[in-house]
Amino acid sequence: GWLRFKTLFCKPIPQDSPMIVETLGRNGKLCFSVKDPITQTEYFKGHFGKCFNQYLPVGDKSVFLTNEKISDDLFRRSELFHGSDTPIWVQLDNLVFSDFLSSNMQEFKNSIGLKPSVVNRYDTAELIIHLSHTVYFDSTFFDSLNHSVLKNSGCSYVVLEPRLLKRGNQTICSLNFKIKVGSTECMVVQIKLVIKHLGVKE
Repeated sequence: GWLRFKTLFCKPIPQDSPMIVETLGRNGKLCFSVKDPITQTEYFKGHFGKCFNQYLPVGDKSVFLTNEKISDDLFRRSELFHGSDTPIWVQLDNLVFSDFLSSNMQEFKNSIGLKPSVVNRYDTAELIIHLSHTVYFDSTFFDSLNHSVLKNSGCSYVVLEPRLLKRGNQTICSLNFKIKVGSTECMVVQIKLVIKHLGVKE
């Protein structure tokens, strides 16, 4: 069945900071919190457990990842994530989000009204903060998926139109990705961003 992994980002993590992970089972979910062991500062928290099937409307534009990109990126992520110890759904989520940031971020900024300046660079008047990251995935499908199957089947994703909520000098943005391996819709990723408009009074 489908599972949900949700993370809320609370505080930036200082470089080389010690961290501990605390876990607790609650209402059929595994809840977790990542903290500084000395100050007890909570860096991020979340939960992992079962959920209903997640199917989103058909999007306007599919982004197809080439076999070369899947192969090269997943190989690098296998090294980063210590090979097979990291579930492939984590690697695929990382791959899609990385591709979006490197290839489609400018189009996203245009769609939410962040216009480029005359020197074709985005002004620093906006600060984009990654607030939460939620992954819904079909665990039964991923149980039988490996890198070879993924490369042979192909992978694509659709970014649905962002949902925006303006509050004072900031905008809350909900961004949904629908991911397919071959013809199977197997993962949905929801990202929430806070866009702070610097210099704008509340």
